[in-house]
Amino acid sequence: NLIKFLIYFLNILICNMKNIYLTRHGESEYNLLNKIGGNSNLSEKGKLYSKKLGNYINNLQLNTPVYTSTLIRTINTGKYIKLDKIELPILNEINAGICEHLTYSQIQDKYPEEYSKRKIDKLNYRYFQGESYKDLIHRLKPIIDIIENNDIILIIAHQAILRVIYGILTHKKESEYPNLDIQLHTLINLEINNEKIIENRIKLI
Repeated sequence: NLIKFLIYFLNILICNMKNIYLTRHGESEYNLLNKIGGNSNLSEKGKLYSKKLGNYINNLQLNTPVYTSTLIRTINTGKYIKLDKIELPILNEINAGICEHLTYSQIQDKYPEEYSKRKIDKLNYRYFQGESYKDLIHRLKPIIDIIENNDIILIIAHQAILRVIYGILTHKKESEYPNLDIQLHTLINLEINNEKIIENRIKLI
């Protein structure tokens, strides 16, 4: 009976364990120009990250598809990973509305009121004709469901998107989401077993 109980208990632990990999796309041409939004391709450094990421993930021999946004910079970041790819529009970067394709300096000059409102409350601020972090929390519910129903998952997405996903998974307050540190060229690995979280950040460049 004791052996049966231990096997049962071990199965529960195994079933509750999750191995989650999150990464931003490699550096993009817009990153070099400090522009937000758009659908630019990878810079040379971003292409190097794509190769490094591919090598690292392929060596792990994961059994999961790769989830990316529909934007070229995430698709090309996953280019060298030898796993099935699933492109999801819900993983596209926050819609910056009238501020798309601008730098923050240009936004401050062109739309000073919008710039100030965003600075005061990044969580609730909605770009004119665009989205807010609050909108992203709602938009990303389906990907949280996918994570909850899979033991292993790899997501290549964007800074605002990953801030929300990471914030939800690590039980941060919503007010913290817009300022969470999600660096370029870094693979975040979260091992989650019930409420226990072990985090490892792998800098590949």
